Amino acid sequence: MNGLSYLKTALRDRRIGAVTRSSSFVVQALLRVLPSNARHIVEYGSGDGVVTTELLRAIPPEARVVGIEQNAALVTELRRIT
Repeated sequence: MNGLSYLKTALRDRRIGAVTRSSSFVVQALLRVLPSNARHIVEYGSGDGVVTTELLRAIPPEARVVGIEQNAALVTELRRIT
């Protein structure tokens, strides 16, 4: 999903807390404070998976990320992440 598609989705659904996708700055700041021993991560409001994708790249294979998202269009995007 590109930035414009995300914005349109966010404007249609007031439950979405951000009208833009997470920037690379936000993602890198989050990864810097992620404990190295984290094995279970719950991401509430996963959006279209910008942060989820980077979390999955950063964690060891035995760790798990649980993404929680209410918007059906964004859930469809999350399901594309493998």
